[in-house]
Amino acid sequence: MRNALARKAYWAVNKLTPLDITQVLLLDLTECREPKHDVSSFELGFVGADDVRRLTKSGPCELRPELSAMIERGEARCFAAVNKDRLAAYCWFAQDRVSPEHNAGGSKFAGIGLILPDQMAYLFNAFVLPEFRGQALNQWIFRKAGAELYREGARWMITTTEWTNAAFQRSAARGGFVKRGHAAEWVIGGQHFFRLPDLGIPGLRFVGGAAHS
Repeated sequence: MRNALARKAYWAVNKLTPLDITQVLLLDLTECREPKHDVSSFELGFVGADDVRRLTKSGPCELRPELSAMIERGEARCFAAVNKDRLAAYCWFAQDRVSPEHNAGGSKFAGIGLILPDQMAYLFNAFVLPEFRGQALNQWIFRKAGAELYREGARWMITTTEWTNAAFQRSAARGGFVKRGHAAEWVIGGQHFFRLPDLGIPGLRFVGGAAHS
């Protein structure tokens, strides 16, 4: 009941002035949990720019061909779950520096960028196509991508999600993510104000959108 009232208040405030509140979730890759669902019918792995362009043609999804440019620039990598050459789920990973546009609540917001320590990867734009939901694909991506990142030297995976996104929060918790704080951006009279968390992790820093910081 209390959460429902809080969501209504949040949506009411957003009708008056843009407000974006996100949860910050952290996963220790040594504690990533393996789902019980069978995943043998899916191929999971990092995909290249050409694969992204090809998979966008396999069916309706939010993965756009132009996003392949992020791979070509070395800005981010895409990890996908594919079923019989059809895209089923995907998410993106960035390391070192994360552009604010990858952590924004929409076009009204400048976004919050991240500067990451060497052993951390940022997960963003996670999406499971509707017909493949309920098969723990997000959790399998956390597990499989996490294992590969761990082999490359990463120890942590961090992500943010709107605090009202209960479905992703449940999925993340089942995968081993824990809540570590909140970040927020509030736009008042054209000015952008930020709440930037300090998780006490050396080398990790949250940065308000460059155009407004």
